[in-house]
Amino acid sequence: MTLTTEQIFNWPALAGFFFMLLHFVFHPPSSLSVNRKMLV
Repeated sequence: MTLTTEQIFNWPALAGFFFMLLHFVFHPPSSLSVNRKMLV
């Protein structure tokens, strides 16, 4: 099974997306402002 460059570069994005979901699940919504500062 070979991975295309698109799939290889897409995995980090998916990992970050799931990590953000887990963060929102385990942390209170009040940390949303802090997350926005870190993302921007």
